[in-house]
Amino acid sequence: MKLYLGCGPGPLHNQHKGVMGDPSEWTFVDYYVRGPNIKNWDATTLEEVGDTTVEKIYTSHLLEHFSHIELDRILGVWYSKLVDGGEIIINVPDLEWACRQCIKYAQGQILDGYFYEFEGEHGLLSIFYGSHSHNGEYHKSGFVKSSLEDLLWRNGFKNISIEKMVEGHDMGCLLARATK
Repeated sequence: MKLYLGCGPGPLHNQHKGVMGDPSEWTFVDYYVRGPNIKNWDATTLEEVGDTTVEKIYTSHLLEHFSHIELDRILGVWYSKLVDGGEIIINVPDLEWACRQCIKYAQGQILDGYFYEFEGEHGLLSIFYGSHSHNGEYHKSGFVKSSLEDLLWRNGFKNISIEKMVEGHDMGCLLARATK
């Protein structure tokens, strides 16, 4: 079994396809989004999934939606669901990148790309706090490379690699890969 947690409404962006490979091999999970091929499971518990039954877990822009005080518990759940040697792939906003953009904005410099203003639909604030556009679209934690690496290590993951990138949301992100 392969789980894509927090899949959203679709369509599936090419960036996700590049990470996932064949989407038909994955179970799509989103607590808030309804759809014929989406399981409305709670990603913080994954009660529907047995321990040591999952080959891969992929999340993109999900982990920041959980409170920073719950992250160890949630990562512990995900770790327990993976088979030995199973892989987790996590994509989150890079707060270091976002802070640099905020400084640029504060200095009167023009921002390029999707996040070209401070507030509003294309605002930098949504990187920090979420879009608030519907239930679940609130950010409760954030990450820089070292904090994400520490979170994974603390929860038993190994072979941790984290790449800084600008991705499909036209923003700086961290793409972490680790194994159980």
